[in-house]
Amino acid sequence: MHSLRNTQTEPLPKISTKTPKKFLACISTRFCLIPYAQTLLGFAYYLGRGVPKDYVEARKWFLKAAQQGDADAQWILGTIYAEGKGVPKNYIQAYKWLNLSAAQGREDSIKELREIESKMTPGQVAEAQALSTKWKPKKGK
Repeated sequence: MHSLRNTQTEPLPKISTKTPKKFLACISTRFCLIPYAQTLLGFAYYLGRGVPKDYVEARKWFLKAAQQGDADAQWILGTIYAEGKGVPKNYIQAYKWLNLSAAQGREDSIKELREIESKMTPGQVAEAQALSTKWKPKKGK
């Protein structure tokens, strides 16, 4: 399975020890209603860049972006549930988020979806597919 450790090579905004207050200030602004900003904030917490590493806080921000339809956040959230980082392992939730991301063409999601599916019962796959089908994006929160 692709691990989020590899995302350290993906571009993130430059965050220094002087950045956190400015970066975290976006929590109270409209900027943090933008899924991309929410995903970046999730990465900051997940990787401990400029803020303390905190998987629970990372999941919170990835979830906000994923619920608005951000494919990258959906992929990351699926991976978080598959690996049990800050949440109990949950292959049904992992499948749901990876499936939604894969439907938008995110190739990592497609590969991980196949791997997760091999660990699930047919009933779990059916339940996860039903959750994916019923899912509707939410407006900025």
